[in-house]
Amino acid sequence: MHTALGTDRATIASTIKDYADPIRHGNWVNAKPTNGQERWKMLQLTRETLVKYLDFSEPAT
Repeated sequence: MHTALGTDRATIASTIKDYADPIRHGNWVNAKPTNGQERWKMLQLTRETLVKYLDFSEPAT
């Protein structure tokens, strides 16, 4: 899927997963602190990946 979307695991892990995993698993103590710039990067990457996936799964005709 990474190849089809032009994404890579390392970028997703460092931008989103490393911050989200502790929270998702209820381990708030180990949650990494973020700032507005880091949260903006998370949202941008999420949006870009979602758009790529939607274009991949249902291409415009």
